[in-house]
Amino acid sequence: MISTGRVLNGRGRLDEGWTSGGTMSYRSMARGFTLVEILIVVVILGILSAIVVPQFSHATQDSKEQATLSQLRHLRNAVAVYGLQHNNHFPDISEGEASWGELQELGYLKAHPVNHYVGGNNAKLIVFGDGAPESWSSDYGWIYRPAGDGFASPDIWAAGFDENDDPISPE
Repeated sequence: MISTGRVLNGRGRLDEGWTSGGTMSYRSMARGFTLVEILIVVVILGILSAIVVPQFSHATQDSKEQATLSQLRHLRNAVAVYGLQHNNHFPDISEGEASWGELQELGYLKAHPVNHYVGGNNAKLIVFGDGAPESWSSDYGWIYRPAGDGFASPDIWAAGFDENDDPISPE
């Protein structure tokens, strides 16, 4: 018996590719992708990934910068609110590892601020200074200038950022 590759199924419709003997015809077995078609798809995916991946590589650095700036604004606001609520008396902050003193004890800060831009073991470390750093350093996370010595109020800077709170390149 010669098969045409077309048979009726149980619902009266033609089933392409199957013979009456239950085997597939040559025509339906030949359907598939050629090596050239698969290579074209792989090349297109490679081009798309070359375009997209570099855009995401900067996202991590940008998020670290934004997280640190958010922490810095929160610190400055906490010190300002503390000063307003305590008749221009500002909190006692000491140098060292995450020692924000009364700001944490009285609930102005819920967690130790972390400088994600600097990262590492020193991201919570506080040092005293007169201003923003001039170069990038990972030796500390925050710079604190207490009130006094000609300054009416304290100020805080993040390591790795200049006086305008713009990031300094670590290179």
